[in-house]
Amino acid sequence: MTEDPDFHTTWSLEVGNKRRQKSVKELADHLRYIIREEKKYDIPEEPYVETPQPVFVFVIGTRTKEFDDINKKYENEATEIKKTRDELKKEREARGEGSAFSTLQPWFMPSIESLDKKRIDVLIPYDIIGKDNKKETVLRWCQGKVKEVYNQEEIPFTVRVEWDPTPDINGGKESVETDGIRIKN
Repeated sequence: MTEDPDFHTTWSLEVGNKRRQKSVKELADHLRYIIREEKKYDIPEEPYVETPQPVFVFVIGTRTKEFDDINKKYENEATEIKKTRDELKKEREARGEGSAFSTLQPWFMPSIESLDKKRIDVLIPYDIIGKDNKKETVLRWCQGKVKEVYNQEEIPFTVRVEWDPTPDINGGKESVETDGIRIKN
């Protein structure tokens, strides 16, 4: 097993008994090295959860039930942390917070005209049947491409959007176009 390279660096070097700051070129070279090396790694499916682990000990003979119970305890802690993480993530996303799409939104809304033929992300409320067959409204980020921008007197700031398929919401496997999406300006 190869060890991961150490990507740490310092801002300065010790030369003799003095320190000098690294040049921009030296720091940039190190950054290029990091970028090259990171391309060799796969992105994990989920983040690594670090929990305290029991000290590794050699087992001579048969493991006891207590030994296995201790190891199971640490596995259960990691599972519990992941479960809590997933629940909190769902709650935040249901409120429209913390998703990748919300953090990538620009600080200021672009002009309506600049959206023509561009891809957009829109936070849309959906009514779904939740627990106990109760209807609940959840927020969901939907993506699509603006096909046309209407700037008419009677319907100002309206666009026609071709939405990406959303099989997890309504089983749709094809994109859908809708007219009359009003963009608040």
